[in-house]
Amino acid sequence: MKDSRKMVTISDLPDELLCHILSFLPTKIAFTTRVLSKRWTPLFHSLTVLRFDDQTVHDYVAFNCFCDFIDTLMLSPRLSNKFIKIFSLKCSFCSAILIATSSIHG
Repeated sequence: MKDSRKMVTISDLPDELLCHILSFLPTKIAFTTRVLSKRWTPLFHSLTVLRFDDQTVHDYVAFNCFCDFIDTLMLSPRLSNKFIKIFSLKCSFCSAILIATSSIHG
């Protein structure tokens, strides 16, 4: 007898639920999920929770990339008309820059 149950994958979940799941991830990680399949690409533009964290930033080049990513995302026409429920920005590296700069000039 053949098993007639269909295997359900995460991609089979409704967009609203997938966006809710993605909202618990840092935005950069959520952004990388678009490479999973074409199905995931438009989900990123539906996120209403944006969490940015420079935890992996350890030099000026990476910091500039981090800032460019935020600028590009926030200025995106697809995101500009969205209601943002949560916006979180953690900047440990830029805090270190400000401390170093104020120590030099202070």
